[in-house]
Amino acid sequence: MAIRGAFRASSQTGTADGTRIYFYAREQDGSWGLWWIPSAGGAATKAVSIDDPSTLPWDVTVGAHDLYLTLKRFESDIWVMDLDW
Repeated sequence: MAIRGAFRASSQTGTADGTRIYFYAREQDGSWGLWWIPSAGGAATKAVSIDDPSTLPWDVTVGAHDLYLTLKRFESDIWVMDLDW
């Protein structure tokens, strides 16, 4: 499915009334966004842009009047190095 240049969709969920499907999609520039499309078909609309490249989408839940987004971020204080013995 081509969505204005988006190429990878994941974590799809629908609204309780069945009128919209929400999903995360990764665009060609590498950024992620939350999109929705009418269940009956039609054009996709971006609802949320995820501008921080270290933040990745994980899941989306649609409430009656709210969207609940789960995002993940890889952080670490672990350093790795090769040692000669």
